[in-house]
Amino acid sequence: MALTNTVRLASCDFNAIYQFMAEQSGDIIWLYDFSVDRYIYASPSVERFRGFTQEEIKQQHLLDALTPEDQEKAKKQITERLERINSGDASARFGISEYEQVCKDGSTIMTEVMSTFIVDNEGKLAGIVGVARDITERKRIESEHKKLQEQLIKAGKMESIGRIAGGIAHTFNNKLQTIMSSAELLDNSAADPEQKQFLNVIQTSIHECSKLTNQLLTLAKKQAVMPKVVNGNELIAQQLEQYHTQDCPASITFNPEPHLWPFRIDPAQFDNMLESLLRNSFEALQDGGTITITITTKNIPASHDHPQDICAIEVADSGCGIPPHLLKQVCEPFFSTKPGAKGLGLSMVNGIIEQNNGHMTIESRQDNGTICRIFLPRSIEPGSLNRKETGIFPSSSRKATVLLVDDDSAIRHLTRIFLEKSGFNVLEAESGEKALGIAGSYPEYIDVLLTDMIMPGMNGRQLAEATAELLPGIKILYMSGYSSNILTDSEAKATPEVNFLAKPFSRELLATTMLGILG
Repeated sequence: MALTNTVRLASCDFNAIYQFMAEQSGDIIWLYDFSVDRYIYASPSVERFRGFTQEEIKQQHLLDALTPEDQEKAKKQITERLERINSGDASARFGISEYEQVCKDGSTIMTEVMSTFIVDNEGKLAGIVGVARDITERKRIESEHKKLQEQLIKAGKMESIGRIAGGIAHTFNNKLQTIMSSAELLDNSAADPEQKQFLNVIQTSIHECSKLTNQLLTLAKKQAVMPKVVNGNELIAQQLEQYHTQDCPASITFNPEPHLWPFRIDPAQFDNMLESLLRNSFEALQDGGTITITITTKNIPASHDHPQDICAIEVADSGCGIPPHLLKQVCEPFFSTKPGAKGLGLSMVNGIIEQNNGHMTIESRQDNGTICRIFLPRSIEPGSLNRKETGIFPSSSRKATVLLVDDDSAIRHLTRIFLEKSGFNVLEAESGEKALGIAGSYPEYIDVLLTDMIMPGMNGRQLAEATAELLPGIKILYMSGYSSNILTDSEAKATPEVNFLAKPFSRELLATTMLGILG
């Protein structure tokens, strides 16, 4: 009723109506007069949004409201609109733009400004009528939405790449297993030194290829891992020993933590991770320089994205650095700022860290070096620190019998030879269904089930469960071109020492693993 009465009383005075509307508006309504080069009106809402009173606004020039960057943007837009108006484009009188405006306390707000140009008879700009709306919150929500979209796109892309990489690595490892087994058997029987030399080249190449497939499996989060509770000081010191015995392109300083917390990781993964970071630093130090490795403990508060007790490993170099626009890409597979570079680089490092529930940050400035920080959670479980390994070749008065199952006939044949040469009896099957039939026929003789994980029909896990019901107490050893991560998380947690053999494997590793299970 009060609003109706107010409007009715002012119905004969349009100026009063306009003033009433402007004063009640939630947006900032303003008028700028170029003849005096000042604002001649700003609605009361300007004080709520920017902190300036109406009288203070009247002492300001047009662009005083904007940040320096947006002042240049506004000048350019005004010039362009005037050119269009003078060319006969009447629509150029009206425009909508977004500007960052300065508040009285020095803070800024994002605004959407709708403006109308008032042009005199000579085509000159006489004034501007504008309405500014605070869109700071809207821009924040849009930014978060865009960031989330980018994260989802990246996650989807990495998931697809990981799935492809894992499939390639699995198939490749199966082929490597056949080549490795054949080369090893030939090497054992070869008498010609030259032949042995050629076979050694083949075996070396197989190991190099195996490293690459392990990187692919890391990217796919399917690398075979044997995590242990470790001392980071010791792992880093051991890794750096090799650089004291060979030409090193940089001066390396290591700052250990005297009271370091233990953390859990596969030592081989840790070595690969540190080696990759050091290799990146070496390549960045074109004319020599320094690399500093520092390990510390930190307590991350609950307000942080990753609240917990962590061990922080920092690798800092004085190299060429990374341009700001490339920092978001450095963890993508095969991305490199260096011509001719190859491999998975930081994508592999990031995969290892994520596998171990950690995270990584990268800080870099072009020509001012790079700092990679790795954060791994503190381990509070009893570990294997300073634990001595026991013998792996226990004596046995009876030959153990292995039920070997793999759908690849070449792998099955060569693995059988490995086992027989290592003193085992072998029964073999090409499928889970046939293996169950054999297990039912020889229940008292079979000691170990050695099965591939991925097979048509009944897979390795299903076969193991069915065999364990049929033969209680039987030992299970899985093998795969994938890794132990294809077991479920609950299975892996329930059985920390998973009996698993990643392809390709040597006869010695197979025998060692088998005897370890039986021992």
